[in-house]
Amino acid sequence: MAPPMQIRQSQVALFCRVNLADKLTLATSLRDQDRERFDGEPVLVPAMPDSPPEVPGIILQSSSGTSSLVVSSARIDITTRYEQGQFDSIYAMVDAEKQFLSNLAGTLASSLQIEGNVKRVGVIIQMSATLGEEMFGKLRQRFVSAEVDLGQYRTEIGLLDRQSWNSFEVNRWVRLMMSKEPSGPELLEVVLDFNTIPELEYDLDAELLTNFLEQLGPRATNEMRVFDV
Repeated sequence: MAPPMQIRQSQVALFCRVNLADKLTLATSLRDQDRERFDGEPVLVPAMPDSPPEVPGIILQSSSGTSSLVVSSARIDITTRYEQGQFDSIYAMVDAEKQFLSNLAGTLASSLQIEGNVKRVGVIIQMSATLGEEMFGKLRQRFVSAEVDLGQYRTEIGLLDRQSWNSFEVNRWVRLMMSKEPSGPELLEVVLDFNTIPELEYDLDAELLTNFLEQLGPRATNEMRVFDV
């Protein structure tokens, strides 16, 4: 039986070129897109000469600190943090976010401050679980050499491959972090990372992004079968 994972956070990165010349206009338009999600005051960061394109220029956030949207010249990062146990499956979490992300992509695509549509997309889902000793031992036997003594240390494992989805070429990266302290519980952290490969660029309008997310839900859920031990 798989361990009872608690979905704690998801992050979506939309890769595009953004004109940050008029930050206040862009911040206001994005804030209007979903006032409840980003109801905190926007942060506008002054541009520095020769600063890297990844440096944030706009930061939108919820007053509760559970959601944020960070805009740079090169990409837009949307992060949502959930209460533990808020969703009982990855698919339910992706489905809940799908409409918001599709609407956001549509807004970006129609904005004069976005140079073309979104070119790449990546989704990161982070989860954690506290394991019993028996489950921890089974997972360790599957993924970690018997000669490795975890002790109080953290062991990280990465599983990376390239997948062909309908309309997309995707890098899929599963990262496992296992730790056990003498006086504490056995812990497992999992990160599922799906991103379109850097070598290819797309014109991701709302319809294509919805297509990506529809495929992501069942695929991410399927990845959890690796923990059926």
